[in-house]
Amino acid sequence: MTTTPLLAASAAPSDRRPLGALLLAAGGAAWLAKLAVIVATGGEVTSTGAAAVFFVLGAVALVAGGAGIGWRLSAGRHAALRVGSTALAAVCVLAAFSVLDSAVPRVGPEWFEPESGILATALVALAVAALTLRSEGRRS
Repeated sequence: MTTTPLLAASAAPSDRRPLGALLLAAGGAAWLAKLAVIVATGGEVTSTGAAAVFFVLGAVALVAGGAGIGWRLSAGRHAALRVGSTALAAVCVLAAFSVLDSAVPRVGPEWFEPESGILATALVALAVAALTLRSEGRRS
């Protein structure tokens, strides 16, 4: 079987870069920035302006980070399996947010209570990113 240049490039050393973990960390940091905006405004800005921008940036980075980790974990596998695991990993990030959002107790002032799930997801994303980066460092 011959490989196309695109598939051949996917097996290059650049595949060892922990891009997924870095995107997860960026997503977690963006969501913490969203929470910082909410706290700084005393809950007056929760879904507009900077809070909205940080939410969207964080969500995109978290999903892309999950996909990147799925891609990395399936290295060396058939292309169809890599694509499937990448998509599944992205969906798992969304499912994890949904589970955390409903499972985490609501804490803080009334205006902060709906943000508890975002806080939990950001912290979990940062922890997973740190563990993944640590693991990647050991492989190199």
